[in-house]
Amino acid sequence: MVPKKIETRTDASGTIVVTNEQKIRAWMQVIVSVVLLITGILVLLDPAWLPHFDESTKKIAAGWVGAVIGYWLS
Repeated sequence: MVPKKIETRTDASGTIVVTNEQKIRAWMQVIVSVVLLITGILVLLDPAWLPHFDESTKKIAAGWVGAVIGYWLS
């Protein structure tokens, strides 16, 4: 999937205009990323108050964390 470029335009006063669809898309990217990061880190750290996870689940969590970090660094 090719990410859409955010197209901006300026109004008569020179202010950059961003559509509501672009704002919602940006916020959803942030929310999904934060949820995946928190979940992945909790699984990797394996705190005492969570059930213990097997190695395959930890590998998947490491993949989530890596994918999210890679997405935001690209």
